[in-house]
Parts: sequence; structure tokens; C-alpha cells
Amino acid sequence: MRKEREPVPLQRGDPMNATLRVAIYARKSTATEGKSHSREEQIERCLHDAKALGFAEANIAIYEEPEGQKGDWYWDDGKGRFDGPFRPELTKMMWRLEAGDIDVVMVYKPDRLYRDNGVTDAIVKRFRELGVRFIAQGQDLEVHSASGLYRTAIDGASARQYRDLISEDIRRDHQHKAERGMFSRNPSCLGFRSKGRGTQAVDPIPDELEIVRRVFALFVHGENGDGPLGITAIANRFMDEGVRIAVSAKNHKVKHPDKVHTSQIRTILTNCMYVGRWRHRGREFETERLLVPGVAGQPETVVPLALYEAAQRKLERSYVPGKKGLGPAHLLTSIAVCGQCGRPLTTQHRTRSDGTRRLHFKCPQVRGDRPCSRDGTRLIQVDELDRWLFEQLSPLLLTELKQLESSSGRDALLDKKAALERRVAEHRERESSELVRVSAFLDSVQLSGFATKLREERMSLEAALADVSAQINVPNQPLADELLDLRDLPIAKAKELVRRSLLWLAVTHEGVVAMTTWGTYCAARFIEVPKGYRTRDSKRRIAAVCPVASLGCASWFVNPDEFVRGQREYQPARTRNLSDPEVLHALGSKAA
Repeated sequence: MRKEREPVPLQRGDPMNATLRVAIYARKSTATEGKSHSREEQIERCLHDAKALGFAEANIAIYEEPEGQKGDWYWDDGKGRFDGPFRPELTKMMWRLEAGDIDVVMVYKPDRLYRDNGVTDAIVKRFRELGVRFIAQGQDLEVHSASGLYRTAIDGASARQYRDLISEDIRRDHQHKAERGMFSRNPSCLGFRSKGRGTQAVDPIPDELEIVRRVFALFVHGENGDGPLGITAIANRFMDEGVRIAVSAKNHKVKHPDKVHTSQIRTILTNCMYVGRWRHRGREFETERLLVPGVAGQPETVVPLALYEAAQRKLERSYVPGKKGLGPAHLLTSIAVCGQCGRPLTTQHRTRSDGTRRLHFKCPQVRGDRPCSRDGTRLIQVDELDRWLFEQLSPLLLTELKQLESSSGRDALLDKKAALERRVAEHRERESSELVRVSAFLDSVQLSGFATKLREERMSLEAALADVSAQINVPNQPLADELLDLRDLPIAKAKELVRRSLLWLAVTHEGVVAMTTWGTYCAARFIEVPKGYRTRDSKRRIAAVCPVASLGCASWFVNPDEFVRGQREYQPARTRNLSDPEVLHALGSKAA
């Protein structure tokens, strides 16, 4: 543990103050943030205090955050210990502080530097370890003393409480507005433009609303005798016809106005504003502010409710759990990492002397401030790495494959059941609120018909939920032993198994090291083909998994700290709460 350095007490009028190196830090989250002063005023006040304390102007450096940087963000310490995004100017200041180029840090108020207990503890800890003075509002907070440490903790907690109280008030105000049929944010979208902040009104754009109606009609019914189109087909047709649907923000231009993305079409199809509803925090609220004049002059929704619900049912049918995120066809893409920097390997085609092209895994970090050398990693063919995975690691993954094969279908049914339960609960809540709302202007016959329709929809959802529950109760059939081979499985299922079974597979200079999810290490050395020996296969082969190699593979990592740093950047969720030895999982202590 590094010993903390206690600085010399700061005295006004001391001639030694002119030799101290000072950093002034200024920040303002937004242009309308509370009662805080502008960044220029903060810097001016700090310069005035610095002059009173006797600091030399030539030794003062100013770090001014761009507007919009939040108060609870950390700095990038280069070791991945703090969550991003980071404050850029704070990062520069802390790097200078770590290098020993700063003796005093000045801010207008403490909440300009921290608004969270975690950030407070991290910053003050570095100040204490490096012997740096912290001055706020012209006073030395004496963070090296117990009273100063207590004061900074109280300041951080008070700033956090003030910020949380404001956030709670804003959330309550937005919820109250949504329940009353008002807008809780800017309602501008394709077909609607806000009339201005605070007006709670929109201007309909007829030309854009016609495009919205056409999107729903193409998706559900089609046009000109053609059947219904998918999202991609609609986007392609619009681009062929020159239809523009991109909406720019205020004072901004659309970067590619002629392009129509599938995400834009999906956003239109899932926007409940076109049926007179406002979505807030996952719930939908009826509002008359989104109704447009109809044919007879009566207000109506942009899209009929039946057409909108038909589009939602089609979107729900097209959703397949696990379909997205399969990535390229290579099994080890994003799993194979560099043995030196710990970051994922990329694929590259290389032409051999005989004219054949082979796909290789290579580390792309050959330039920059952290280049990888040949002593830490190797170039390896994708086919050779896949072969080693099939022949050597498949027997070690059979247990995980059985569990995956027996539980994948059940997991999909459980997800479907949870979605249906959520829809049934939402429909019941909607059924009660709708009946209360329409009872004021419908007679008994109309109200009975409306209630019957809602009840039938609920009963159909409940029947679907009962069918899924019955399928879940059916026991799974055991998997045949002869099918336990990755090469016999579809690529999607094989990749899912590999991702669940391996945390990473590092390619080092000596060989490959695979870390499994159950904490064991499998290592194998490279077998180099002698020079002058002609072969159609790879000149760099991988030997079988060896217990001796698995126990001694710790020495294959030339820079374990850099490997841990790369893993923290690449897998922040898994490594966030782990120490450096835990990221490597006591490398070499366990072997398969």
C-alpha cells in the first residue's frame, strides 16, 4: 500500500506559494443548471483567490470541461477501474497530477469536481496519496486531515442528495403530465412538430403523415396487388422512389437525407403517437393532443387502431429470441484475444506463395500508444484454431452442451410466458381504464359491445398463456450422446455454446490458453513446421491440451497488467468488480 504524503500547511503570504503548480478546474453541466456560475465566472473567481494566496500566474493551468459534462463521471485512470464515459479535462488533470506536475487543485465549489460519494472517495484518495492540496471557495479543505476528509464526504453526500431530489421532482412532474395526457418531453417526430417549449401542442405535417399511413399499409396489407412487405423491403422501396423520412433536430442537418434505414421504419411502426397515445416509462396514456382532423372534420388518430395493432402483432411474430447478435460465421470471433494486450483478434486474408488465400487471426494493435510485439502474440490461421477447438476442447464442453441443449427450448418458452403474462396484465389494466373512460359518452348497448371486444382479446391472450404453460410442463427429452459434436450443430447453436463455455482464448507467442467459465485453464503449445518443409496445411500447428503446459502457461503472458487492462476495456461488465488477480483468475493455479 502506498504511503500517504502529508503536504506542508498552506499559509497566506508565504513566498513559497509562488513556486507551487496550480490547476484550476471548471465545469457546468448545462446552460440552465441551477444557480451555478458560468465557467468563465468560475475561472475568474479562482484566479482572484489564487492571486490572494500568492500563487504565480505563470504556474497556473486551467482545465475547462465542455458544456454538458455530468458531475458523477470518473476519469480514465488507464486501468479500467472506473466506469465510463469519462470527463476529458478531468482525465488530463489527473494524468498530470499522477505525473507529479500539480501541487494544488482549485475549484469554485466542491460540487464542480464531484457530486457522488464514489467519485469523492476516488479523487480525495489520490489527493491524499500524492500530497496535493484541494482549495474550494478560496479555502484549503485540508483533505489530508480527518476533519477535511469528513468535510469532503459530507459535501459529496449533500451534492448527491440535492441532485437526487431534483431528479425525483422531475420524474414526478413528467409522470403527472403523462397521466393528464400531456407531453413529458419533446413530441417532435415524423408527422408532428412541437409548437415550442411549454406549449404542450404539436403541428401536424400532412405530407409526412401520409408517409406514416403508407408505412403501416405496406407492412400489414401491401399495395398495388402485392402482399405485405417487410421492414427491409419498405426501406428499399422508399429509397428507390426517393422518399425521405429522416427528421432533423432543431438547428441540425440530416447527414444522409436520401437513405432510409430499417431502424427508421421500425420506429414508425412502434410509435404509439399515431394512435393518439403518449408513451412514458413503458406505459401508454391517451391524449387528444395527437388527434388530427378527419374526413368529416372530426378528430381522429393518424392510423386506425386496428391497423396499428395488426402491425404490432406482425412485429411480435417476427421476433425470434437469440436471432440477433450471432455475428460472423467464425466460432471464435470476439472470443479469441491477443495474449499481450487482451483485446479481441481480427480476421485478415493472407495470400501464400502458391496463390492460395487463408484467413488468419491477428492482433490489430500494431500501432498507437500500446503496440503489441511479436514476443506476446502470434499469427494463427482461423481453420487451425477451429480445428483445435473441435478436436481438443469439444470433449471438455460436452457437459455444457447437454445443459444448453436441454434448457435452450425451455428458456425460450419461459421468455414467451413472461411476455404473455406482461401483456395480460397490461390488457387487464387497459380494460378497466378504457371502460371507465368511455362510459361517460356511450350508451348501455355500445358499452356492452365494447366490453365484449376487450374481454375477447383478453381471453385470447390468456389461452395463449395457458398453451405455453402446458408446453413448459412437458419434460425435456435427453440428448443423444452421438450428437455431442460441435461440427454436427448449426453455427448459431455452436457459437452460443462456445460463448457460454469460454471466457476468452488467448493466442500467445508460445501457444494458446483457453479460460473456461468453470475456472479451468486449457493450454497447448505451438508446433512449428521445419523450414523448407512444404505443406498445404498451416505451418503453425497447435498441439494437444497438456496438463504441464496448462500449469505453466502463466509465463506465456509477457505483460499480465496490459492483458488485464485490455480485458477490462473489452469486458467491462464482467471485470468491473474484480481485482487484477481475479481477472486472470489466478492464472496457472487450475489446469484441465
